[in-house]
Amino acid sequence: MISRLRALTVWLGVPVTVFVAGIAVAADTATVVPDPCAPTSVDINGWRQLSTVPGRFTVLLPASAREPRLPCVDSSCGRVELGNWQLEYDRGVLAGPGNRARVPEAARDVRRCTMRLADRHASLVCFKTASSERSHDATKVGCEVALVVREQEGLYIWMSSESVQAASEFLAAVPTLQVQ
Repeated sequence: MISRLRALTVWLGVPVTVFVAGIAVAADTATVVPDPCAPTSVDINGWRQLSTVPGRFTVLLPASAREPRLPCVDSSCGRVELGNWQLEYDRGVLAGPGNRARVPEAARDVRRCTMRLADRHASLVCFKTASSERSHDATKVGCEVALVVREQEGLYIWMSSESVQAASEFLAAVPTLQVQ
């Protein structure tokens, strides 16, 4: 439906507005970026605790989560596959200090917040970007959390998906994070 509204916007030459959850949103921006510090309505009952080996943290995730082994040269990194989205992480001195979540240059509708998480300062951010540089039809939602593990050693955990539901699942998992 959104792509049809975008086509109508181009054909008419005027912006078309849609309503998402009672909020007026331009058709070309109909993917709503979630507030990273707002409570989610995602039910985490039935999720299981995943303990990442190289990342040295645990987090509750949907039972389908699996962590394939990835080669990491200069830090502790990895990926967890969760159906239609992936959680990725990087930890170590070379990963960065962990004091601020990163945002891609092409990001739009950036929403930030800070909180205490796993007894540490955490920075959260959610944003949207085009699915690819060549495609303006699909929009991806991205979220990242950054924590200071110890001085100059950060932990970054992020996701990107065309699904706002996937971003909500990521944000529901963040408060369950325990760092070792």
